[in-house]
Amino acid sequence: MALLLPVIIGQLAINVIKQHNQEPRPYVVWLSQTDRQADQHFYQLDVAQRQQLIKRDLASNGAIPAWQQQHWLAQTDPAFPSGHTIFAATWALMAVSLLLARGKWLLSTVIVLWAAGVIISRLALGMHWPGDVFVSIMLALYLSMPSVYWLRGGFTGD
Repeated sequence: MALLLPVIIGQLAINVIKQHNQEPRPYVVWLSQTDRQADQHFYQLDVAQRQQLIKRDLASNGAIPAWQQQHWLAQTDPAFPSGHTIFAATWALMAVSLLLARGKWLLSTVIVLWAAGVIISRLALGMHWPGDVFVSIMLALYLSMPSVYWLRGGFTGD
């Protein structure tokens, strides 16, 4: 439970923040450079209307692979903050903190590389801005450290 709680709280926090936020994803800004109205009103539209705007803008751009187009169409919610990043960073921070205390360097390295891959992919795929990722990592740190402290015996009162 001590490991799941920070992950669950993080995902809930992301959902609440995104409901009150309308920061466009980088790919939305890029696609809307030819249609400023789409950029200004994108998050006031429902999901189906957002997807239609993206499809329209992608139709004139053959440089984007089909798999990435499908990814963009599936994620039309606001950019800030990054749910994938907080998920990966929370697990990585907790796992590495606990594993390094036991001398598990190789497994810790693998976990850090996995989390870094997730985080870098969010930027490379045009899903998030660097600030989205940074704030999500800071939230992950804030959420994961009490659990790590508790699991390492920090709240025992000794």
